[in-house]
Amino acid sequence: MTGLPKQYTTTELVNAIEISPSEVPFIQPCRPRLTNVSILSEMLFQPTFFNWTIKTLTSNSSSISKLSLKCSNLTTEKWSAFLRSVTLPRLQEFEIATNLVVHAAGAAFTDLQEFFIRHPCINTLHLQGVERLSTPPTITEPILPNLVCMMAPPGWVSSLLDMRCSHGSLSKLDSIGISTEYYHYLPFFNYDLLDDALFRVAKFSGRKLTLTLRFMYEKGVSDWFSDHAAFGKENSILNRLDCVSTLVISTAFFVDITKVPKPVLLTWFSLFPCVEHLKFVETVEEQRVLLEKPEFLKSVAEKCPQVKSIQIRQVIDLDEYRSR
Repeated sequence: MTGLPKQYTTTELVNAIEISPSEVPFIQPCRPRLTNVSILSEMLFQPTFFNWTIKTLTSNSSSISKLSLKCSNLTTEKWSAFLRSVTLPRLQEFEIATNLVVHAAGAAFTDLQEFFIRHPCINTLHLQGVERLSTPPTITEPILPNLVCMMAPPGWVSSLLDMRCSHGSLSKLDSIGISTEYYHYLPFFNYDLLDDALFRVAKFSGRKLTLTLRFMYEKGVSDWFSDHAAFGKENSILNRLDCVSTLVISTAFFVDITKVPKPVLLTWFSLFPCVEHLKFVETVEEQRVLLEKPEFLKSVAEKCPQVKSIQIRQVIDLDEYRSR
């Protein structure tokens, strides 16, 4: 007769494998922890959800290493309340960005400075649509000691690089990005601020840098390139950027870099004395086709003998064009 299998008690099972009950491990249920957080809606900053947002981030503070905040219409006061309420000890990547067009004044310098003081582990920083700095504020105490890569508007870059000169900080920094911005409330972008930031980059020493120039506003771009080409090697700040070994050109979809006259663009490239690698990123298809034309690549190779490669879709060895 077939019967049911014998049911063993826990004690019998433990005795069978010669382990005392006190040695039986207790398995703690595993609760998922957040590591990467992206907030893409202003709704989570509204009074109804604000406390929940802060509580969620705080309860995962020991595991969050990346925080991205892409919100377009937050007031400076709401940014302040958020930044002062959050502390994430393991945070390594931090981003504040808006939509393409900057509509509001954004997060204030003082609030972000205090946030950075509490988050020394940040190594990657992207700021867009934050407080517009016409005059770079002085940072009296060093911040962001582990920063490796940053992308920010010119005034912010200038302020951080001034801090580096004053305090010998940012010793790990090897990638600097400077972004123009499209302000809804201003009819222009002040390219003098971009030149001021490049002046600070020229003081950088100790290692080779990747410099990214991100053009997010179409008005004045061609004139800015033309001005530096006209200044020449004697007067353009670009010729003093001997710390830059890789140059990256990034553009919004409506900024057409190919509308800069070809002789101007080639002269502009040649002003960088030590750039070996040239890259175009976020370029629309129509511009890629023009930049990849063999005659343009050969012109770059001949005008800029120091440039070894150019990347549009893929890396192109310019020595192949020099030998033709």
